[in-house]
Amino acid sequence: MHVLIVMNDPLAAMLRRRLWRDGHVVDLVARGADSVAQAGGDEYDAIILDNDLPDMDGVTAVGQLRGNGSLTPILMTAGRKGVEERVRGLNAGADADPDAAVGSEEV
Repeated sequence: MHVLIVMNDPLAAMLRRRLWRDGHVVDLVARGADSVAQAGGDEYDAIILDNDLPDMDGVTAVGQLRGNGSLTPILMTAGRKGVEERVRGLNAGADADPDAAVGSEEV
């Protein structure tokens, strides 16, 4: 499985290592604009996207990815969001937006 992680967080490296140890190919970027540029096609099997990015929020990044025609499943993460923010992410095109922190085993 080829996974793109879009996070500006120290936990991103840990998640990347865990997925890599489980046999996945993992790319890591820290900005929403980089995710949109890198995931232009459907070369990824999944995208793990943090809502708290330095250049744009995750909802905007999801909207741009979907607007560019990406059909790749997107898991948005950010533990402190409320229901309204999670619904915004899902409405923008995210496939999942859990309401609690996700452990690497769940991904």
